[in-house]
Amino acid sequence: MHVYARFSRFAIVAEKKRCISCGVCTSICHQGIDVMSFANRGLPMQDPECVRCSACVHDCPTGTLQSGQVRNDGTLIRLDTLTASPVLRREKS
Repeated sequence: MHVYARFSRFAIVAEKKRCISCGVCTSICHQGIDVMSFANRGLPMQDPECVRCSACVHDCPTGTLQSGQVRNDGTLIRLDTLTASPVLRREKS
């Protein structure tokens, strides 16, 4: 998955001005990535641990995060028009 993440044009992108620093994206990340730090800076998710599951996109209360395509330098090519699929989470017992 690291190779895919490193060379893929697909990324989770953030609209910085919409981020309210609530931390939902970071708390929901299955990989333990500090998604909020990327969102606060308005940067695409470039952590090689990100598996593009879209849990952060789906649960973001302000719609800050979206899936899209970026160039190697991180500039946005386009946003995806499909909405993120909900990621099912197992309840802790």
